[in-house]
Amino acid sequence: MLLEAETWSEDVRLFEVWEMIDAVVPRAQPRSAVATVTGLVPPPDAEDDGGWRAERASKYATVSGFVKLLTAVIAFEANAEGRRVLAAMQALPDALAYRSRHHPITVLPLRLIGPLVVTGPWKRLVFGHPARTDGLVDRNAYVFCVLEQFHRHLKGREIHAPASSRWRDPDAQLLKGAAWTAVKDSVLTDLGLPEDPKVLLAEHAERPDRAYRVVRAGPAANTSVSIDDEGKIHLASVKAIDEPPSLIDLRRRAEARMPQVDISEAVVEVLGCRRSSWRPSPRLPAPARTWTSCRPVRPVSVV
Repeated sequence: MLLEAETWSEDVRLFEVWEMIDAVVPRAQPRSAVATVTGLVPPPDAEDDGGWRAERASKYATVSGFVKLLTAVIAFEANAEGRRVLAAMQALPDALAYRSRHHPITVLPLRLIGPLVVTGPWKRLVFGHPARTDGLVDRNAYVFCVLEQFHRHLKGREIHAPASSRWRDPDAQLLKGAAWTAVKDSVLTDLGLPEDPKVLLAEHAERPDRAYRVVRAGPAANTSVSIDDEGKIHLASVKAIDEPPSLIDLRRRAEARMPQVDISEAVVEVLGCRRSSWRPSPRLPAPARTWTSCRPVRPVSVV
């Protein structure tokens, strides 16, 4: 389609472009692929006991072909934080091609995977619970573990595709060399930043460290708060304080002053009045209005 586009005139219309795209790849096909991947990848903040992960691992057949071709068709790069995950993703095709007559196809030898990529709840699904002692891991769970890590790092740009305009490395767009030297002084002045970032970074690193130490010292003086070995905070039950007599008396007086009709019913009654019954009031200046008739038969209480 791109080769044919070279022969198009400059006044080509958008619907004509869509028709050419649909002729090559039906629009429903990429939409279905996006929906499939979106349904398989969990939210980044999802915490679970492994239930949905085990369900996802059972759908290995829906991603096996995609996983084998992704890194072969698209060139990816990574920074130090995402390099380990990218290496595991690039090694998946060889790992999935492994076959052995001594064990089922749904397991892989430990030497073919990146164990450090398997974290959190994925550990017991990949390595087994209790852990296997035969040097094998669950293939399906490992594939989805790597896919989840790859997706998260791709969104954070720790893994990027240089040829893509959306998923490329954001650091590649920074000025370097002579281009940066020419504008460095004005940019640093406008932003109020020092030329050497070490002092600024040290200040920003000290703030969370100081806040962490304050929070850490708090539970030692407060017996109502405790932190377990997993880092979860637990609060002791707090005894309720008895209500003072003044609060009880205030509540009794407030309830006595409340209208006999609910506010919601009063609003419904007012809205039920006919709009045509409005007319100017001779006793009030314009634009004041008054009601001359209303459907409700009982008076409306006013607070």
